[in-house]
Amino acid sequence: MKNKIAIVYSGLMNFYLNKFLQLCDKYNIVVDMFFFKGKENNNLESKYINKTFFLKTFLKSKSNRKDINIKKIIEKEIKNLVDINAYDFIIVDGPLGLSFTCNIFHYNSLNYRIKTETNYLYQKILQIGHFKNLMADKSYYKNCPKVVAVSNEIRKDLINNYNISPDKIFVIHPACSNLDIEGKTKRTEDSKKTKFIIGSVTCGFSTKGGYTVLGALRKLLKRRLTKDIEIRFINPKFDKQILLKIYLKLFKLEKYVKFYTYQNDMKKFYSELDCLVCASKYEAFGRVAGEAMLFYIPVIVASNVGACDIIKDGENGFIFKRDKNIYSNLADKLEELIVKYDYYDYIKQKAHDTVINITWENFSKKLFFGLYPSLDDEKS
Repeated sequence: MKNKIAIVYSGLMNFYLNKFLQLCDKYNIVVDMFFFKGKENNNLESKYINKTFFLKTFLKSKSNRKDINIKKIIEKEIKNLVDINAYDFIIVDGPLGLSFTCNIFHYNSLNYRIKTETNYLYQKILQIGHFKNLMADKSYYKNCPKVVAVSNEIRKDLINNYNISPDKIFVIHPACSNLDIEGKTKRTEDSKKTKFIIGSVTCGFSTKGGYTVLGALRKLLKRRLTKDIEIRFINPKFDKQILLKIYLKLFKLEKYVKFYTYQNDMKKFYSELDCLVCASKYEAFGRVAGEAMLFYIPVIVASNVGACDIIKDGENGFIFKRDKNIYSNLADKLEELIVKYDYYDYIKQKAHDTVINITWENFSKKLFFGLYPSLDDEKS
């Protein structure tokens, strides 16, 4: 063990990096930092940093960070600056993952996303169009020394689509929120309340499962439940979505649905909900589900959503199957929650208790001791 690591900085690290640096200092691990042009972070505790390097490569977009050719340019630049073999690990968080680094994956692979397409012909067109990228991804990450997946769904994806050995991968759930919950009190729900409010964050309406939620709404309306239903979508592009407006008008759903733009105060959004639905086609973890649980809001998630790791169906939330009966499956779970309102308080308390310790501080600890398990005092 060289007792030395390097960190390629990204904004995703802001939540936990200082805590991680403190652990490195505590256990005498020397830390070097790499920053991209214009991406320096003055809030880092510099006393824990040994050397700082500045990369000339400019990352201008998310797609740019996923480009294999850009990654290889960055790899070459890092190798020109340092001897990569001088480090125990070089850590990268987010879409930039490199072939020789410890990569933290918060996202699904391209191949996984293509496979979620239900139209067989369109799926094949995508596979042909992205053939070079799919082949490049398959071999690019196989030599990574360690890999962090934010859910078991991502772990399976990395094994199947990135050709990474299972023994290199460990799972750390991302913190459910950096929101301040001080002063947040539980509501005592009124079983006689006539309106049941469902929330869903659908920035990317189709991909994030907006039409799945609307399909379930149509099923519920036919069942004539005793409570009225209102669905609140966070969907900033609603004004430009003509087909969605036609869909709502065609199926007479307009009076049941409200659309919101980006929310500066998610606490207010959550506080007015009776439950939150995460029905995404693919979702690495689904931090909105964890945030809602933190705010005592029961959640209903699709079976492919990473947050399934922390949900026990019918105990602290609900899981519905993503299959050909997806609308009915989601409607069944919503109906179960609405009808069995007498145990609503129990579910929301269990939801909160589940996520209260999933913090960024614990994320940093699990990352550190995942890399250096022999230093973990609690396990020794």
